Amino acid sequence: MRKIAFLLIAAMLLGSNSLLRAQEGVEVETSGRQFYVEMGSLGGLFSANYQSRFSPSERLGWGYHAGLGFTLVDTYGYDYGYGSNYNDENNTVYTIPVGLNYIFGKANSPHTFEAGAGVTFLTKKIVYGANDGYNRADEGNVIGGFTFMYRRIPIKGGFTWGAGLSPIIGTSGDMGLGAAFNIGYSF
Repeated sequence: MRKIAFLLIAAMLLGSNSLLRAQEGVEVETSGRQFYVEMGSLGGLFSANYQSRFSPSERLGWGYHAGLGFTLVDTYGYDYGYGSNYNDENNTVYTIPVGLNYIFGKANSPHTFEAGAGVTFLTKKIVYGANDGYNRADEGNVIGGFTFMYRRIPIKGGFTWGAGLSPIIGTSGDMGLGAAFNIGYSF
């Protein structure tokens, strides 16, 4: 967890260095690095992510992302004492989404399409996507998924945004379809 936090901080510092050079009047081409916040997708309800391409000077092609986030999960339990026999509460589960992606597009256009796959590590064992919420045999700390998104990534860096679909594979192996939206900055 500390290593991922360190990587995110390092990414932000590198990004601020690029921003300072741009403010000095030096022409800076974007390198495909992005910092963005996302609702939905593999990070859960909300996540902050860093994304980069494997080829440092490219805006398109193969890359990776990593982030930190959280989601809310319903937990169900029974109290066999004399009190209420049903306990329904929301618990916060922290998430660490990581994945690989490919960004398609034309070199001179900000309009791109992202296709990717990844996993999310959860801080608590939960039942995610099970047909029967009481089947504790399906508890797990990892979920998987895919992303299919339109992404607007400016050629010379700047404000980015994206929207799309994100199929999630739950701890029970069931698959659900969710939506995702993100905003951020490319540098």
